[in-house]
Amino acid sequence: ESGLVKKPGQSWEPKILCFVGNSPPAWYPLHFPCNDHTSGNGNMMMVNGSAIPNLEVWKTTVTVIPNTNYVFITWISSISNPNPARLAFAINGNTVGSLINASVPPCNWNQFYTTWNSGTATSATISIINKNLIFFGNDFALDDISFSPVFIKKDSVKITIDTPLINTTSNLAICEKDSTQLNTTGASTYTWTPTTGLSNPNIANPIAKPTSTTKYFVTGINNFGCISKDSVIVTVNPKPVITLTKDTLICNNTSIQLNAGGGSSYTWTPSSSLNNNTIPNPIATPSSKTVYYVTVKNAANCSSIDSVEVDVRSLNTFTVNQQNEICKNATVQLSASGGDLYNWSPAVSLDNSSISNPLASPQTTTPYSVIITDTLCNNSKTMFTTVTVNPLPVISTTKSNDINCSLNQSQLNASGAIQYSWFPSTTLNNPVINNPIATPVATTQYTVTAIDGKGCVNKDSITVLVSTDNEGGYLMPNAFTPNNDRLNDCFGIKYWGTILNLEFSIYNKWGERIFYTTDPAKCWDGTYKGILQNPDVFTYIIKATTTCENNVFRKGTFTLIR
Repeated sequence: ESGLVKKPGQSWEPKILCFVGNSPPAWYPLHFPCNDHTSGNGNMMMVNGSAIPNLEVWKTTVTVIPNTNYVFITWISSISNPNPARLAFAINGNTVGSLINASVPPCNWNQFYTTWNSGTATSATISIINKNLIFFGNDFALDDISFSPVFIKKDSVKITIDTPLINTTSNLAICEKDSTQLNTTGASTYTWTPTTGLSNPNIANPIAKPTSTTKYFVTGINNFGCISKDSVIVTVNPKPVITLTKDTLICNNTSIQLNAGGGSSYTWTPSSSLNNNTIPNPIATPSSKTVYYVTVKNAANCSSIDSVEVDVRSLNTFTVNQQNEICKNATVQLSASGGDLYNWSPAVSLDNSSISNPLASPQTTTPYSVIITDTLCNNSKTMFTTVTVNPLPVISTTKSNDINCSLNQSQLNASGAIQYSWFPSTTLNNPVINNPIATPVATTQYTVTAIDGKGCVNKDSITVLVSTDNEGGYLMPNAFTPNNDRLNDCFGIKYWGTILNLEFSIYNKWGERIFYTTDPAKCWDGTYKGILQNPDVFTYIIKATTTCENNVFRKGTFTLIR
């Protein structure tokens, strides 16, 4: 705070304490670490504020020029809290300007600025005087104190006001689904709105393809950043909706009037077969099928294109199918062409005698006639065809025997055709031949479907009886001769009826089993491991279940003879 220094023999008098440096804490540790105003790390004058009014904080005397304006500048900052300093500036004892106020919080530099005219003075005693009467927290710092004459100089600057002018295409009109190019000038960058239907909204000349009448705004910015706006209306006119004659068929060497509507002008192509190709309803006389295109324009000069096909019926070619051959009880479809009315006879065996393709079901060979009429061109002709009816094949079926306790199969036989199909097929060795082997386990009726050389089909059936009659002794032969003469070449089971389960084994004289099967149809051919066996006596053991007996057991010997 302010210091009081007592001189010998005098009373106390006030004296301001100050410090010049670059750090307030270096002078007094509780001061804020403020930087100087100019460079941030230079010196400043730090002053211990006083509670005694009108003490001079700083004073100097300088020579001045009479009648000259001077400016005084200083920067002030608080370096402690909470009572900022208040100072006055005086020249030659007279206060000049307003009070100088330091600010809070500390370390914020404020500028004091005032002017003074020297008048007749040739010197100026400049002083800064304390005006804060609070004792604590009023320390401050001063920096960049300046007192200098003011010299007025003049200069000039020219301000050019630029007014950009955007010049845009005049309002436009297009037809629906068409496009047009917009164009504007007068700026360096452009922005168009709305962007709908524009190829690029950021160029001077975008392509516009709106779906309805649209007003486009363009904003242009020149090189100076000045903005100007303009607009253009693109009117979308509808294209004509064409009404036109439907596709049609005409007779050879005749004409037809075409009709188009929906516009104000018409152009037809090709024009060679028209009496006038620039009217809405020309007369067409084509020599062959022709597609006529008409371009229709409306009052807005918008156009649409449509077409009509005129087919030319050539001289009638009446036809009827000639090759008709069926089997008895079958049907065939007759076919005639070349007209639009048909009358068949006789009608009794036809499903409909007034159509081009009736179904015929004659029981005998029948000639038919048809009157074909072309009502469009008024032509007719009578055509003839015959349906040949082939008889069904006569099928005959036989069987070799029925099935009993001795016979386990029966050979069926069918005749009278060239192709055969038997049903049921599960107990037949081959169901598509005329003489399959049947091995049913129960009485079964077999039906054969037969086809002759003309494709006619007929059926017949035969029943194979299965019974428990003729039960044998389940005997086995006592010798066989496997010499490939097709007589007694294989040792096996015969005349045991239908065998359901079987274990059939053959042993040599050393007790080695050389043959085994569960299939009643298999037999031993006199070989073992591919080697012919020598003449000898062999033993067989058979365990079986048949449709006639549950448990059959046979054991015996037989001789192999070569």
